[in-house]
Amino acid sequence: MIFEFRIKKEILKQLLQTSSKDKFRNILISYTDNHPAILDDEVIEFICSISKGFDNLNEILFALKYFYEKHCSGIQLSVLPISSYFRLLVAYGSKHPITYKQIRIALLEYELYPKSKRLRQLALKNRLELRKGLRKWLGETQKNAIDPETGEEYSWVDVLVFEEDVDTADKFIISEALIEQPIIREAVFLCSNGILIDLSSILPSGVWISFLNSSELRNVYRITVQTRFQGSFDFILHVNKTIFREELEEEIKWIIIAGKEIRGERIAAQFGGLWEEYSMWTEEYIAGESVAKFLRREIKKVNSVGSDRIKWLWRFFVWSAFAAYLKFRKFTNDKIELGNPAPENIILPPHDYQTGSYITSFYKRESSVSYYQFILNFYNKFILKAEEEYPILKNDLALSSILSAICEVEGTEKGIEIIQRLKKELQTRGSFPNQNELLSEADSFLHNVKTFGFLPKQLYFAIKRFNRWYELNREASLTAQAETIYDIYETYRLFDLEEDYPAVRTRFFIETVLKDSSEKFKKVLRDIIKKQRTKKLNKDETINLLSNLSFEFELTEKENFFLTRLSYPHLKPTDTAAFLKIKSDTAFTSGLVVQLTDNDGNPYLVRSPINP
Repeated sequence: MIFEFRIKKEILKQLLQTSSKDKFRNILISYTDNHPAILDDEVIEFICSISKGFDNLNEILFALKYFYEKHCSGIQLSVLPISSYFRLLVAYGSKHPITYKQIRIALLEYELYPKSKRLRQLALKNRLELRKGLRKWLGETQKNAIDPETGEEYSWVDVLVFEEDVDTADKFIISEALIEQPIIREAVFLCSNGILIDLSSILPSGVWISFLNSSELRNVYRITVQTRFQGSFDFILHVNKTIFREELEEEIKWIIIAGKEIRGERIAAQFGGLWEEYSMWTEEYIAGESVAKFLRREIKKVNSVGSDRIKWLWRFFVWSAFAAYLKFRKFTNDKIELGNPAPENIILPPHDYQTGSYITSFYKRESSVSYYQFILNFYNKFILKAEEEYPILKNDLALSSILSAICEVEGTEKGIEIIQRLKKELQTRGSFPNQNELLSEADSFLHNVKTFGFLPKQLYFAIKRFNRWYELNREASLTAQAETIYDIYETYRLFDLEEDYPAVRTRFFIETVLKDSSEKFKKVLRDIIKKQRTKKLNKDETINLLSNLSFEFELTEKENFFLTRLSYPHLKPTDTAAFLKIKSDTAFTSGLVVQLTDNDGNPYLVRSPINP
């Protein structure tokens, strides 16, 4: 039996070493499903040795998820190889530290959403082992270094520079912590995606500690590290004042989860590390300022002309902030919400074409009873609070921003269901501020979404940007309008939406350069949009339908100009182009003819071939 088991292990190792990624996953699942004990220290070490960076990590995580689902279906944890997979992840993270953050989140998810208490304990134990492995790899803090320019020896005392407003007690404990522990090394490594520095990398007087803010719970400092050859790095250091250890550890878990990147976006700064012995922790430094601070500064500058801009920006803030807080609620499986979604607790970009919403306070959390209560809490603490302080912000669009954010985060279909349930709850409870206004907004919003489709945030604000520009430039030439359309399309990164929202380009054109066209023409365009939304049209079919419109309608010069550019995005604003009706053996089809200029300045025409 022992010999047979040994043979199986050798076969497994050989298969894993020579397999492709998809087969790696299946082989791992198959062998560990039939022989849970086969994933022992020897095989774990082997898997780590044949892997490089993130190479096989997703396959391991997929296999772990497979066994977790078996546990959820009722199979006892003791007969599944989940514990061995946890040990594999710890070893993998220690061998390949660049994967540490992803593995930390993976283990934490099993800790926060466990099927059983035993699973939670296992996940916690292995997450702490993972951290221990990282810090062992980082090594002890270098105590002394030699300045290559002067040849003189220097230490951390010569490197640390505290600004005058740093608390005296904090200065002492921060100095001790940074000198004795690899806090800077770890924070830079985790927040810079893998850059390693030590004392010899840092210039004398190259670490600046400056005060950022304070509350009854903690003091927050910004640490800037100036290196000799690797540039400068910034991170945040929190020094605990009154938070109990259990509360702090729980808060940090949710900060880490909220820092998980989904579709390129996070709702929290990346967490660095917790140093319990000093009651301090590090996290990524996010450049920017809170909504509250931004409003205080900008509203002072507002005059009658600028009030419209700040109102539109306020809608962007409400939409972005509510979406961020809703995403956190979804991270908790709709069980927990943040209790203080105030303007001072979130950093948002100051321009509506930018992305990045970062919640900065996770301390106050409470059970989430219902969507109604969640929205009411946000309305009172974010919208109402700001609008009472700055009446200029009041407008009819803030409430509809909440509805838009629901569809953006939950998806259109589920979002509509939620809004319909919300309407019923509003009518039943009758205690929401501006309740009639919200009900009216909900009716209007649902009608527009069902009739025209949902407008994603980037597309919505891109449309508004062009229309504001056009109001001021009604005499602009078609070429100038096309250049603006192209610039806005790129600035708002609408290309990124096309996979999930295939109708984005058509919708953008119909709401901007074609919005003054006849209703009959726009109705046909909207029918095309409906088919695009349901993904019933491929690219060629869409181009053909759009091209045929030039022969079905007597189009204006402007409509022809932009219909060609809607159909063929590669056309430059300055290109002269027109649709051409081509007769084939079976039917008429549409083509494009473009006028170009040769090197001598002579015009010539180019069109697609009639026959291949």
